[in-house]
Amino acid sequence: MIYCLDTNLFIECWNNYYRNTFFNQKNFFDLLKEKSSFCDLYIHEQVKIELQKKDDELLNWFNENIDIFKSFDNKNNEIMDTYIKINKKYPGLKKNSPDSADPFIIASAIVLKGKIVSDERGGGQLPQERSKYKSIPQVCVAEKIDHLSIFDFIEEVKIKFN
Repeated sequence: MIYCLDTNLFIECWNNYYRNTFFNQKNFFDLLKEKSSFCDLYIHEQVKIELQKKDDELLNWFNENIDIFKSFDNKNNEIMDTYIKINKKYPGLKKNSPDSADPFIIASAIVLKGKIVSDERGGGQLPQERSKYKSIPQVCVAEKIDHLSIFDFIEEVKIKFN
C-alpha cells in the first residue's frame, strides 16, 4: 500500500505523542522505519521544506532517515499537472500558507493511488463552494481519496508499542 505523508504527521507525533523521552522501548519513529520495508511511504519535496523550517531533533531524525521514504521523481510531471488542477479546484487549501504542502500531497495521492496520512480534521460537513474547502480531509472526501488519521495509520500498518 502507498501512503502519502503530511508534514503534521511528523510534527504531531514528535511533539505530542511518541517522543523518545516517553518510552524506554522503541518509539513511533523507530517503528515507522521498520514498517517502511513493508509499505511505501511517500513524502513530497514540499513536506521536506516544511520540516526544514525548524532546526530541531525532528529535523535531525528526518535527515538521518530520509532513505526510508520514496520520492516522486518518475511521476513528477503528472503530479505537477494534478497539483495545478487541485489548486484551481480548491484555492482555499493555500489560504493559510501559500507554500503549503497540502495540494502536493493530495496530487501525489491521486497520481500514486495512495492514502493520505494526516492529523488534520474536518472532513465532515463540506461547504457548498469548493473554493472554501480548506483541509485535506475535505478534499479527500470530495475526490474520494482515502484519508487516515495518525491512529488509523498506526492501526492499519500494525505498529505495535511493546
